Amino acid sequence: MSTNTLQAKQPLLRSDFYSPSEIIELFKAKKVEKDWSFIEYKPSDTSKLTHCYHRYPAKFIPQLVEKLMDEYLIGIREPHVNDLFMGSGTTIVCAITRGYKASGTDINYISELITRVKCTPINPLLLKERIGILLSDWYCQVFSVNSLRAFILNGFHGF
Repeated sequence: MSTNTLQAKQPLLRSDFYSPSEIIELFKAKKVEKDWSFIEYKPSDTSKLTHCYHRYPAKFIPQLVEKLMDEYLIGIREPHVNDLFMGSGTTIVCAITRGYKASGTDINYISELITRVKCTPINPLLLKERIGILLSDWYCQVFSVNSLRAFILNGFHGF
């Protein structure tokens, strides 16, 4: 079957399917549009938002998710994005940053944990308080280590 015939084929009905060879011909005939290619992107370009926090196999790059949202959510007043295989949560994060409602599931508990951590808002005042506690504890430990070092260097005599 020629490419022209495939392109002229009517939209699929429920009982009408393309054969495997027709599908292969469709893919061969399809040109990759430049705005759907992200080949020129370096890892530093794709590490925006929370995307660089960890490694995860088969992560989407955020730019692909944004392109899909731009393409398919135009004109929807209050989009709700549901990612059934959320993996590391890139789709959920991109949806939230655009103000969309978002939900997702994954069979992998680690995926759920990663996504929950990346998408749970933190109260800035609580964050500031906890950072203060952390730095205070760190300062006390550094001071204690220096004190111990001085005690050892002084031959275990008083300070």
